[in-house]
Amino acid sequence: MGSVLTLSFSGLPDNDRLVLSALFTLAETQLSSKWQLNGDGNSDAVLMANGDGASLLLMRPGNSATSVDPDLLQLRRPFQHLDFVKALNAAATALARQTVMGGSLAASLVQLRNDLAHSEAVWSLGLPGAKDRLWVCTKHNSYWLDGGDNLLTKLDQEMSHLEWRQEPREQLQRLQSEREAQPLFRLYWISGMLSGRGKLLPWLNAATPWNLKTWPSFFKLPHYPTFPRMAAAAMKKPMTLDDLIAFCGGNRAAAIEFVNAGVMAEFLVGATSAQVGSAAAAAQAKPAKEGLISRIRRKLGLL
Repeated sequence: MGSVLTLSFSGLPDNDRLVLSALFTLAETQLSSKWQLNGDGNSDAVLMANGDGASLLLMRPGNSATSVDPDLLQLRRPFQHLDFVKALNAAATALARQTVMGGSLAASLVQLRNDLAHSEAVWSLGLPGAKDRLWVCTKHNSYWLDGGDNLLTKLDQEMSHLEWRQEPREQLQRLQSEREAQPLFRLYWISGMLSGRGKLLPWLNAATPWNLKTWPSFFKLPHYPTFPRMAAAAMKKPMTLDDLIAFCGGNRAAAIEFVNAGVMAEFLVGATSAQVGSAAAAAQAKPAKEGLISRIRRKLGLL
């Protein structure tokens, strides 16, 4: 990392980009370190869109759970000048300490999806000195993996030191002819399970009610036995993290991994206020008399 720190945006609406760019210009004289905006995404820190505004994620060595208060790295709408200054100064301090935690595989894949969704290029990741690589083409919704899923675990552990590499144009044809492609949602799902490390991904909000948009292809996806039950519950009504924890008998770890994986793979989406209101109204309505089969299905979370 050089003397100038770099910041990029990922997945932010145009209006948010304009506001944050203006705040960045205003903040330059109040920052403890020199920062510059970087357009290519290979940055020390990334402002990534979330439901409330943006999360400042540290993508290089320096993001330590003990070195910076996570709340300092959350920017909520309406964006405020002072909050922006505090976030960048906190990030600079953490980066300067050279400890490692940031830059997960999930964060890097979200960047890839946000910024290169229509790119026909093949991008790859690999460990230094190793021949096995992960290959991704967002345009074709496919990925190819040397060495099996164990490579994904290794990449996630080393992601702070890795960068995406753009491959030559002919690499796509070579991959399609020589290797079996896997659906991209599977890669995002696995990255969500790996990168959380027991916590909700930092750009997600535990209070968000999530709806199941599409039933996960569990026969293709690694999962725990409680996942289908939580999926059925979230299909019926919006569920927050606490709702899901209660629903699966207090298994917090399973609920967190389900939310991380489901949101990453875009099976789970944040519910609208209308959906939340409709579910609340339905819950208050007097339930109709149920038969035995319906009661059993409700106990299993299938109604």
